[in-house]
Amino acid sequence: MPGDPIGEVRSARRLFRLADAAQYRAKALRSPLPVVAGREGALRGRGSGSPP
Repeated sequence: MPGDPIGEVRSARRLFRLADAAQYRAKALRSPLPVVAGREGALRGRGSGSPP
């Protein structure tokens, strides 16, 4: 499955924190594009309905 590598996720808690951080950034940026935690800005080249 293609996507952005986020490294090894060893726990459900870590996965939740990554998702929560990405959602917080997307809301703060009022981004129409998907956002990946740990990256600057939104993803380019993907549709707004496509999750990261």
